[in-house]
Amino acid sequence: MEGSLKGLTLKINNAGDKTKKYADIYYLVSLFVFISAVACTRSRIILDVIPTILIIAEMMLLPIVVYRIIFTLFRNWKTAVAAIALIVFSFVYSGINEDTVPFTFIAFAIVGGIGVCADKVLLAGIGGNAVMIIYNICMTLFDNKTLTFNDYQDRKLFYFGPNVFYLDKMNNCSSTDFAAHYFWVIAAYLWVRGKKITWGEIFALGALDVLVYSLTGSNTSFLCIGLLLICAFVLKLLQLFDKKIRLPEGIKKGNVFDKTISFLGKTSYLTIGLACILLTVFYDVENAKFRKLNDILHWRLGLGHRGFLENGIHLIAGEVTLYGMSSSADGFFNFLDCSFVDIIITGGILMFVLFMTIMTTVQIKHKKYIYGVAILSICALSCIEEHHLSEISYNLFLLLLFADFEADKKTSPVIDAKKPVRKILNYSSFAVCAGFLVVSVFLNLPRYRTVKELDRLDVRAGEICRAVQSNLDAAVSSGTWQQVTEELDSYQYGDLLAHPSDFEAVTGTHWNEMTDDPKDHAYYVLYYSPSNQVEDKMLDVMITDEVRSLIGGGSIVIEYDVVKGKVYGLWYAESEGCYAIDDGRKSDRTGRLGRNALMLEGYYSGARHG
Repeated sequence: MEGSLKGLTLKINNAGDKTKKYADIYYLVSLFVFISAVACTRSRIILDVIPTILIIAEMMLLPIVVYRIIFTLFRNWKTAVAAIALIVFSFVYSGINEDTVPFTFIAFAIVGGIGVCADKVLLAGIGGNAVMIIYNICMTLFDNKTLTFNDYQDRKLFYFGPNVFYLDKMNNCSSTDFAAHYFWVIAAYLWVRGKKITWGEIFALGALDVLVYSLTGSNTSFLCIGLLLICAFVLKLLQLFDKKIRLPEGIKKGNVFDKTISFLGKTSYLTIGLACILLTVFYDVENAKFRKLNDILHWRLGLGHRGFLENGIHLIAGEVTLYGMSSSADGFFNFLDCSFVDIIITGGILMFVLFMTIMTTVQIKHKKYIYGVAILSICALSCIEEHHLSEISYNLFLLLLFADFEADKKTSPVIDAKKPVRKILNYSSFAVCAGFLVVSVFLNLPRYRTVKELDRLDVRAGEICRAVQSNLDAAVSSGTWQQVTEELDSYQYGDLLAHPSDFEAVTGTHWNEMTDDPKDHAYYVLYYSPSNQVEDKMLDVMITDEVRSLIGGGSIVIEYDVVKGKVYGLWYAESEGCYAIDDGRKSDRTGRLGRNALMLEGYYSGARHG
């Protein structure tokens, strides 16, 4: 009996060895199609054929899952049991919460990678994301508005600093999501290249980082890609000076500091995840340090804390509805950007434990050089502000749970030996780097000129504002202002400002405190241009020959406190048509560089007053 069982096992193992090459190819093709389809479904414009391709790709994964389990069961039963447990959990989980967080086919993709070269798995995922990038470029060039499900959300194109330019393109539901794709792809690419990375590739990726930031303005992706490239840069420097790069397992023999760094590096997901959850649960809005940390993390703690209060923590979570920037008609926002908080609230404790186990296992078992640990740690840091840890089209490292890391070491000498290929890759990468930088300059130079023009208008608005305020001060001191305001009805003061959008920033006082007694403050808006010949006693006091000479052929909008006789803010345009919105308009660069702005306008808000 025992002999027959061994014979059967031997036959199955032999069959597995003979077919493994073809099974791996089938899996990599299926994975490529699957990642491509999943990534494209995250776009703003989704062609009708894409969901069909996704279904086909999901069905393609099913045979390879069955194949892996059968042949792995006779070769490594522990791995097979773990794979079966993962599949069973995915079905149970999806059945209970109706696939609120789709995981079944992610599990298929992970199990299908049993024994496959880890680098090849990542390259298939990178290729799938490349398809999405090309798809988005095509959809951007040939944008069909009838296909959009989100017409009213602007895309942001940033110039460095507070200068925000809007463009309704990029074919992504979020410009930061678009940047995050590049971050995770670059992380996977650096993992694959390892010590084989060339200087040209590092500089090309750095130029790509600048270009992506210019297109999206995503600070998180920009900084995290920068950290990844610093790691690669240090690795190349160490190689340049023939320094030995220690393997993770070699660090264990070092001192306490080395052991601590090694432990934290290999458990960064679990460490950072638990820290984020604890900080979010115990977040106290009355605590100044918590508020400061919340501001630094762009309100991740506050939004996550509200998510815990509203939804609680469950073993397996039910349906949780999240609203992004433009997914709620009334402007309600409760989106959970922090991956760790998002998973435990929308997925539950079991799902959180599962993802932490997968990522920690990948960190611990890999045989890459030490900077590979740093790559995954930087990815963990990005998950503090980004919600992509559980999304397979972003986090390709999920696929490495059962992958074969030993195969990577076998291919390294072959690739390293091809020096002519490395030289071509190096020089062509420098050429690509130059191309990325040229495009970045092409994008940012017009914005730079626009910002400089805006700065000039701001200076002129300040000069006009100070001249108008000087006239008001003189009128208040002489009693003329009180006389004029008493003679006029309130509608003659101009348009009443319901709530200036930057009131708190300018005055240092909360708006609610001001509205308790309307006799203390009353903010109005007046428009003036040289062609405006309407008799207005308020303007007669504010506008003198000095002010007219400063305005020239332009126009201004004066926001002022009629009770105190103080200019709150002043808008200036070099032509007629300077305008204000009834309840205040955004005075920052975002508001003045928006696609709905009629013209460039300077803005100046006076010193704080009360």
